[in-house]
Amino acid sequence: MKDSIKRIASYTFKDKQLHSVLDNTVDGIIVINSRGLILSYNKACEKLFGYTAEEAIGQNVYILMPTDYHSRHDGFINNYLNTHQAKIIGIGREVVGCKKDKTEFPMWLSIGEVVEENDHFFVGILRDITEQKRAEAAVRKYTEALEHSNRELDDFVYIISHDLKEPVRGMHGYAQFILED
Repeated sequence: MKDSIKRIASYTFKDKQLHSVLDNTVDGIIVINSRGLILSYNKACEKLFGYTAEEAIGQNVYILMPTDYHSRHDGFINNYLNTHQAKIIGIGREVVGCKKDKTEFPMWLSIGEVVEENDHFFVGILRDITEQKRAEAAVRKYTEALEHSNRELDDFVYIISHDLKEPVRGMHGYAQFILED
């Protein structure tokens, strides 16, 4: 009897620990089944997408994607279930997410698979990379400005060098005339 109570208490504690970890992580964590239905959706996902867990759970995951991704996503799941060739599972990649207000944003997505009783579940870990993309764009813009500035400086140095050499060549020519005379 005590052992079963300890097991139940331990399970409840472990369950609370897991929920605490899921709810306090900064990355969005979502679990879907093989039909694409959302089974689990943490608080970070609520901030990321704008849907509450109650609104998202039970919906198809494509509510979190731009419209043109909807049909392709179902095809990705079906292709994987039929061929078992992982094209994204276990591999992180950049994708586009869609908020409740239909605002699109870049995000990093990694997907893992869980198989239980011959059913497939997919765990997605999501991170908004909007700020990273802005920083990359700023660095690119700054680099382009530096390259442009360097080209202008090279042109300026060439012109100055040419302009300074010309009087020296003239004096050299006159000096040659004087030496010959």
